[in-house]
Amino acid sequence: MQWLRVSLLTAIAVSLSSCSSLDSVVPSEPQPITPSPAASMTSNIPFQILDFGQTPLEERFVPEPQAFVFSSTSDWKDFWQSSTVLDLNLQKPPAPSVDFQQQTIVGITSGSRTTGGYGIHIDRIEPNLQGNRWIIHYTESVPAHNCVLTQEPTTPSVFITVKPPVPPLELQGQTIVNESC
Repeated sequence: MQWLRVSLLTAIAVSLSSCSSLDSVVPSEPQPITPSPAASMTSNIPFQILDFGQTPLEERFVPEPQAFVFSSTSDWKDFWQSSTVLDLNLQKPPAPSVDFQQQTIVGITSGSRTTGGYGIHIDRIEPNLQGNRWIIHYTESVPAHNCVLTQEPTTPSVFITVKPPVPPLELQGQTIVNESC
C-alpha cells in the first residue's frame, strides 16, 4: 500500500511539473499554408462592415440568400423608409449617412428563418477568374437543436461598404452550427 501511495504521489508530481505558467509557453511556429491554384489567381476585395443595429431588411421575408446593392442616396433612403420600426419619438429612423461618391453599400442575407438564433457574416469577397463578377463568401450560423429560441421570424443580414463600381454578385455560403446557444 505504501508503494501505491509513493507511485501516486510521484505521478502527480511529474504531471504538475509538466504544467507550466502561460509565461513559459513557447508558441509553436506557424505552419505554411499552400494556397490552392484558384486562390492564388485572385485577390480579395476590401470591405468595411457597417453596424446599424436593426435594419429594414430584417423585417422582410426573403426566401433565399440574396444580395442588395445600394449605389445612390435615393435608393438608400427609400430602403430605410420601408421600415416599420419606430424610434423612441415614434418616428422612422433616418437613413445612415453614406458618401455614395466614395462607397457603395452591399447588404446580404442568408434568407428568412422561422425563429431567432441565426446569424451571418462575410468571410471574404473575391473576383471570379474572369474578373467580371464578385464572389461573396459568407458563413451562416444556425442554432443547435437544444437551443431555446425566440419564436419570431428573422432575416439575418449584414451590410458592408465597398469602393464603386460593384459588378454582378454571386453568393457562396457555408453553414456552421452554434452549439453555445
